[in-house]
Amino acid sequence: MRLFKQLAVLVCVMMSIALVRCGGSVVQCSSNTDCQSGFTCGGGFCNPPPPPQCAVGQTVCGDQCLDTTGDSNNCGSCGHACDPGLVCANSSCQSACASGLVACNGKCVDSSRDPKNCGACGSACPNGESCSNGACGCAAPYSTCNNACVELGSDPNNCGSCGNACGGNSPFCQAGACVSSCTAPYSACGNACVDTTADPGHCGACSTACSATQVCSSSACACPGGTQACGNACATLASDPLDCGACGNACGQGQTCTNGKCSCSGALQACSKGCANVESDANNCGSCGRTCGVAQSCASGACKCPAGETFCGQDCHELANDHDNCGACGAACPSNQVCTRGHCASSCGNRQQTCNGACVSTRSDPQNCGVCGVVCPVGETCRQGGCVCAQGLVSCNGGCVDPLNDPGNCGTCGHACPGNQLCNGGTCACPQGQATCGKLCIDTNTDPSNCGVCGKACGQSAICQGGACICGPGTNSCNGVCLDVLTNTSNCGGCSKQCPKFDFCVNGTCQQ
Repeated sequence: MRLFKQLAVLVCVMMSIALVRCGGSVVQCSSNTDCQSGFTCGGGFCNPPPPPQCAVGQTVCGDQCLDTTGDSNNCGSCGHACDPGLVCANSSCQSACASGLVACNGKCVDSSRDPKNCGACGSACPNGESCSNGACGCAAPYSTCNNACVELGSDPNNCGSCGNACGGNSPFCQAGACVSSCTAPYSACGNACVDTTADPGHCGACSTACSATQVCSSSACACPGGTQACGNACATLASDPLDCGACGNACGQGQTCTNGKCSCSGALQACSKGCANVESDANNCGSCGRTCGVAQSCASGACKCPAGETFCGQDCHELANDHDNCGACGAACPSNQVCTRGHCASSCGNRQQTCNGACVSTRSDPQNCGVCGVVCPVGETCRQGGCVCAQGLVSCNGGCVDPLNDPGNCGTCGHACPGNQLCNGGTCACPQGQATCGKLCIDTNTDPSNCGVCGKACGQSAICQGGACICGPGTNSCNGVCLDVLTNTSNCGGCSKQCPKFDFCVNGTCQQ
């Protein structure tokens, strides 16, 4: 009887007829013609076409290899398109620029003070005018005369008022009046009488002009209190997203400059390309810039090996069949042996074959799925010779997604969370303590563009702290505006202390 069964099994195998059940296993094919289009016959089974072999950092989406860390149409997972106006950075949708900035022609600018984009992209200020609080105008002590910025206190062609030209016996202009000669503390710069110790248009010398944001103090151009010179401009390092904490240190996408440091809302961290979820971002796993290895994923801030593999140093290995790590890291088999099921042996076991010196089952090995060398993508495992989604993941838009935590497929395939909301347990929501402002989750305790409530912006030199706009160091609040009372002519030495016309404010004292 036993001999009869053995002969029957042998006959079945030799016939290899498609879809005939023999001895409890299905013999699916004897050649490629027995398989559906795109499948190949191997080991008696029809194997699906292998997935694309993508470069490190790319994700398989159908038959394409995509960079889901920065693709706004496939952000974090296949098919997850960011809302209009948002971009993809570090695998999550977020605002294109840091808080307080706007994107103009691919560049993030501060439209409240950028003379090329004043108040709106492309709205350039006329020559000579500067941009302050989103409006073009002449910086103090200059005034507009015939579309030009002039200093009425010293301009001989506009002395005291536009068009009032000095001449004859009084060719000079001093303190807004035509005079015959300049008197101390003024000195002549052409026919203009200027105080080179305090005049920002002639600071220290006739030809030295300070920038629009600087003041002249003791014959030298300087920045008002609470600001620092960054190039030709003065910046509030405590809150300036273009110069956060230091000149030129620009905050990334979706970040906020808080107390001189670029920061992100909730559990996200400020990394080089923007805010990142260091709990799940394989390029910033546990900390910014910490990249997981090939085929590894990031979970709870730690790099994880695919199922069936173990860390040996920084790399993942299959201890069951790795010739150099057989059964344990560093346990190498002799050169004339192979590793099978975690033990060194002279040959592979039943239903195994050799792939690059390792004994594997191509029916279940994710590193050799179906045939030798076919590696299943991250998040997939090998089942019956084909790559399929690992346990807990579902197939969606040509990739495998986690519906409990994927903001692009939250709860079900294709259900994307709005804006930069997170997916927790299959439900979209902002992190605890944050508010939804427009499409974005915002920490209104620290965001200077949404301080305390959505849309409430702190002015220049102000920072947002505890949901309230407060003045930064070196400035005072005068009628809700943060000012340097040491240099401001309308608040010289204290709020509402106005200097006489054409005077300057030097160290809190009005000076002619």
